[in-house]
Amino acid sequence: MYEDIAESEFEHVEVTNPKTKEKRHYLMAHRDVFVPKIGVQRVLFLREVMRDTSGKSAPKYKKGWTGLVSNMLNERPKGIIQAYLKR
Repeated sequence: MYEDIAESEFEHVEVTNPKTKEKRHYLMAHRDVFVPKIGVQRVLFLREVMRDTSGKSAPKYKKGWTGLVSNMLNERPKGIIQAYLKR
């Protein structure tokens, strides 16, 4: 599924960690996927990035992407990320 996402679909998202109030930056794309016996789920593909003063971003970690799965279809992807950061 990740391979089918065009590079242009990844957007920069700034999220505030609800616990620490620290701002985190992610490249994010999402898909709504039907899973038998469960229903429609929202899958987020994330990569945490660091932003420099010029606005350019670079991956924070060398390894790949993080995948989050949620049934909160009415929530914006940014809200889903903040919910996961509370854990």
